Amino acid sequence: MTNPDPLTIQRQHAADLLASLTDRQTEVMEHAAAHLPNKEIARKLGLSPSTIEQRFQYVKAKLETTDRASTIREYVRLRAICGQTTYGFSHLDPEPEFDQLGGQDAVQENRPGPPNLATDDYSSLDFPPSRLEVLDGKYGPWWRLLVIFTIAFTVAATALVVTAISVTVGDIL
Repeated sequence: MTNPDPLTIQRQHAADLLASLTDRQTEVMEHAAAHLPNKEIARKLGLSPSTIEQRFQYVKAKLETTDRASTIREYVRLRAICGQTTYGFSHLDPEPEFDQLGGQDAVQENRPGPPNLATDDYSSLDFPPSRLEVLDGKYGPWWRLLVIFTIAFTVAATALVVTAISVTVGDIL
């Protein structure tokens, strides 16, 4: 009797975790993996945002994660291990084949792999991360604060320019 290789065990564990999700929980996670907020998911599925949040909490418990971002990353990672893509993402490649002789993952040069969303290192990707992935990183709250201040400054500057133009036009007329 032969022991199953670690890759087979990992795929089976990932498949078991994904199978533990209901169809409705999977549907919510597919939309969440596409970076949609709960309100938008609720609108698309014809449900209330609290129902979406409840389903998300159940998934979080099943995947043993702590927050929304880690739950989505874990869901995407499990789908990638099983060779499935999430929400039509075509840039995810299947896991590399397990090298039986060396016990290491086979490395294929110049082959883009799936993004490792569990880390914040996006330098190896052939495509830039989405804005939401960057804001989920280690310094995410600070980036969000910077974005808010930048938008507020831009709105204030635009209001001042419009006011100055309207005063000048009023003086001319």
